[in-house]
Amino acid sequence: MKKTLKFLLRAGVLFLIVAVLYLAAADLLMPKFMQDLWHATRTMDGFYEEEENSLDFLFLGSSQTATSITPMEMYEKYGITGYNLSTEQQNLVLSYYLLKDALRYQKPKVVVLDTLFLFQFYGAKPVNMNEMAIRKVIDAMPWSSVKVEAIRDICELVPEEHSALSYYLTPIRYHERWKEIDRRDFYYYTMEKRNDLKGYAVYDHVEPTDYYGFTLGQMDESAEFVDMMVTYFDKLANLCREERIELLLIKTPRPGQSSWGEKRHNACEELAQEYGLTFIDFNTTDMLEELGWDSQQDSGDVSHANMYGASKLTDYMGNYLVEQYGLEDHRGEAAYSRWEEDLTEYHTELQNYRITHCEDLEEYLEMINQEQYTVFLSVKKDASAGLTEKAVENLKKLGLGADLSTFRGCSYLAVKDGTVIHEEVSADSSLSWSGSVNTWTRYKVTSGGNNLGNTSSIILDDVEYSLNRAGLNIVVYDNLRNIVVDSVCFGTYQSEVNVKRKTMTIE
Repeated sequence: MKKTLKFLLRAGVLFLIVAVLYLAAADLLMPKFMQDLWHATRTMDGFYEEEENSLDFLFLGSSQTATSITPMEMYEKYGITGYNLSTEQQNLVLSYYLLKDALRYQKPKVVVLDTLFLFQFYGAKPVNMNEMAIRKVIDAMPWSSVKVEAIRDICELVPEEHSALSYYLTPIRYHERWKEIDRRDFYYYTMEKRNDLKGYAVYDHVEPTDYYGFTLGQMDESAEFVDMMVTYFDKLANLCREERIELLLIKTPRPGQSSWGEKRHNACEELAQEYGLTFIDFNTTDMLEELGWDSQQDSGDVSHANMYGASKLTDYMGNYLVEQYGLEDHRGEAAYSRWEEDLTEYHTELQNYRITHCEDLEEYLEMINQEQYTVFLSVKKDASAGLTEKAVENLKKLGLGADLSTFRGCSYLAVKDGTVIHEEVSADSSLSWSGSVNTWTRYKVTSGGNNLGNTSSIILDDVEYSLNRAGLNIVVYDNLRNIVVDSVCFGTYQSEVNVKRKTMTIE
């Protein structure tokens, strides 16, 4: 009997150890979308970190909604609190289950739903979106009866692509990802999960268009919805009705996209009337004029608003939610003190995006002179000819001692990490310096002046970030978020300074 008990005890302990290791491995293998534009994991994690019953409103929709609405700016101007639960390619199936799960934690007064996915978006897919976009959301949801129900529905709707077992035992889906695991996967477990962006996806790119919207009253026809999307819209609308939540329908601007026009507008207007709802279409000429939409500045691409367009949409929606639904101002209330902290972090994060648009060296050096940044500088060929006195002064304010304007054709590198500075200049040879910003990020900086190698290299974690162009190459690293913010070269090898920038995705 004792031997049997010992055997069972050892077997139980062994099973427990194997189970813990399996769960740890499963979690590690699962992709974490924290550090790209469509940061679904960050959006989801951040939502579940919000205090219970603290949100007045929720936005649901696809990436176009994610880039169009920034809840922190609504809080800053109107004092109302909410979250943008929009994710890449979010169809109505996901919108419904996201809302259903959100209501386990929050009691919003208003839900704002973008109507894009009522129409065919991804024709090759029965559920109107691809498999990975679905998994980005479902994998990040905490386990509950709602998640189980969502998995069951999705697998029944698309059995050829989705297996329930692969959702419960995620290594079945991600077993090959072990080849991609790096220190960022481990860093995830030390990150602050509360999200100061509140689900907003900051799109800092500017792509001018000639988009002026469409004028209403030109046609009577209506576009056709996708039947499955209408089914889940009905579920979502009924859920709002049962929970006494106001449901508002919108369509954010689609600059340069001819697929959205009066036929789709008419269909959405008819649907809104059928359900007794309001529909706001920001694609009409009247609404774009009311927004003050600037087609040369406010578009990130042909489908998405950028951070400038988002500010206009957010201001309009904030004012609308206050006036039409009576949402209250929570600024100054003790229960919402965390929002003041988040607001500070939000502005700090936006600073990263502004850095990526600055093309004036003097101003740029002022912007990056903050302790949160590690700054890497490397000269290729020469960096002296185009340096102004103000630029030299601002380099000194960074803590750098060498007057680069006097070192023509020299090799030069510098690393400023908080108050720790390494700086070298040589007229005789190329230079190289290695180190680490923190326990996560190793770097190597190389500089070769004119006839001294004529090269620039700034490598972080085996990735080359220097543009390797003639002049002053600069890479900016955010120590708080462990991301590369910017890589730029100011062509100070000549008196007329040109600016070249590496395309970055701010994370």
